[in-house]
Amino acid sequence: MFSSPTRKEKQAVLAYVVVLAGVVASARAGLFPGSGEAFDGSLFDHPYRLSMAVAGGILAVALGVLAGWIGRRRENILLGIGVLAAGSLLTLFALSFNPYILYPGDQYPVSFGWLVAGAPLAGLTWLVAAGSSLRRSGRSSA
Repeated sequence: MFSSPTRKEKQAVLAYVVVLAGVVASARAGLFPGSGEAFDGSLFDHPYRLSMAVAGGILAVALGVLAGWIGRRRENILLGIGVLAAGSLLTLFALSFNPYILYPGDQYPVSFGWLVAGAPLAGLTWLVAAGSSLRRSGRSSA
């Protein structure tokens, strides 16, 4: 039923994993400014929070496009959903190693922020990426 991934698919998945690992390694190394500092203000007032929001958004869009592309390439919507689910779990796991985002008297993991904002964005991006093939397959069968 499922054939082995193609070379292009393997390269695309590897590229996503490398970017994800780069974000985590950079955050753990303290390369994002403001890491480990509590700050009272909005998301856009603190450099680490803003950096993690931007990185999470980029990862979410990249994952949605990747999952949509693989599902469309294989003409298998369930495979695309599986890639999206597996990629989301991998992203949540990896981002849990990032330093916490600190608030005065409170803190939360970056993975929680990605779950709340990034995962829905990844799903919407996947829907757009896979949607074009869904419309095409609906027209061809009519």
